Amino acid sequence: MTRSPTYVSIIAANALALFATQKAHAFSPSVSLLRRPAFTTAPLSSNHHRPLSSGSPSSRLFAVWGQNETQEKVETTTDHSNDDNQIQNMQDKGIQQLVESESLATLEDKDGSSTDVSDKANEKVWELVGLGTWITGLSSFLLVNNFVGPWPADVLEAVPVQYFGLTHALAGMLFGGGIILTTLIEWLATASKDGSVLSFYFGKVPILDKCVVLPALTASIISGVGLTVDHYNTLGQAPAHVTGAISALLAFAVWWAATDLTTQSAAKEAVDEWVKDATQDTPKILELRKASNVVSCIFVAAIYAIMVLKPGFEG
Repeated sequence: MTRSPTYVSIIAANALALFATQKAHAFSPSVSLLRRPAFTTAPLSSNHHRPLSSGSPSSRLFAVWGQNETQEKVETTTDHSNDDNQIQNMQDKGIQQLVESESLATLEDKDGSSTDVSDKANEKVWELVGLGTWITGLSSFLLVNNFVGPWPADVLEAVPVQYFGLTHALAGMLFGGGIILTTLIEWLATASKDGSVLSFYFGKVPILDKCVVLPALTASIISGVGLTVDHYNTLGQAPAHVTGAISALLAFAVWWAATDLTTQSAAKEAVDEWVKDATQDTPKILELRKASNVVSCIFVAAIYAIMVLKPGFEG
């Protein structure tokens, strides 16, 4: 059978297009082989159009290319998944480390806060123990000298009376002046609402009380008993103004220790909080200390009045 030139040219054109497509895929894998090239020649008739069989070279070429492309996509997807997993693992580790560091810092802060609270509690306990011991010692000393006799007799009789008089005058001046002076300074510091002034005052006043006022009050009581033993043999035989003055000193010591010394640390903490927020009202503990200071000053005035005026004494 004779083939027309058009049919021959179409077959040649198809073979040439298939060859060109295979070459293009060899140099550029991204070129799709599934797209049929367009021709300007006349189309084949329906009688001569036949699909490629599964065993033809072209079909095998398409199958191999499809498998390679699918494998490349799977590998690319796997690589992306691995990268995402690595990034997620790194983020999880970073978050875990951050949480652990914050937890450690929180624990350290809590431990530090707990240690500070424990230290303050221990300091408060020892302060109360010291004040209790001091009050108990003074009370015992006065009771023994009032109901038993001079004690310690050797010491009270061996010390010249002039030294007891000088000690009594100086000690009375220091403790009375210290009480009145610290009261006025505390009122002025509270009225100023100046953080630096308040912090300085409540940081230094405990030192002043423990190093000056407390020893002066103790020396005033002991030297007063020494003067009484020299003048009246025993405290029990002394006139009412003497026992009254010494009893007022002891009462003042108890009041001062209970209302002033024991509230100094709490007042300092309240002042520190107040300084941070000046819009708050004056801490109640400062108002209570004002009342306590007034009573302490009244005690001081009463003691000096008893010693100077000697009520009921006719000698």
